[in-house]
Amino acid sequence: MAEVQPTLDGLAAKIGELSGTLSRYLAEQNIPAPTFAADSPTSYSGRLSVEIFNIRYLLLDALQDMQYLVQGPSESISDYVHGVSTPPVRLRKPPPNTPHSPFPTPQPSTS
Repeated sequence: MAEVQPTLDGLAAKIGELSGTLSRYLAEQNIPAPTFAADSPTSYSGRLSVEIFNIRYLLLDALQDMQYLVQGPSESISDYVHGVSTPPVRLRKPPPNTPHSPFPTPQPSTS
């Protein structure tokens, strides 16, 4: 019997579920949620239960699988074989008025 292979949609659902579990745990334990802000927590050292520690690594694994699928076989396998570490993807706001930008152009304040 063929092994079920991950899909983009399947991984997206898994990532949503795992990140939701992690976020709920952080909120329940009054641990600040991670952000890219300068005052964001730098470590979870000693603050995660064993279960949540494992959830965090399952989330990281699913994110890596998603990256491999998005890259496609030629890029992801080539990078793996040659020991190239793909830098983490950082979603940044594009400059205003960028075509297809999901971020609206700031309007001048009228106050």
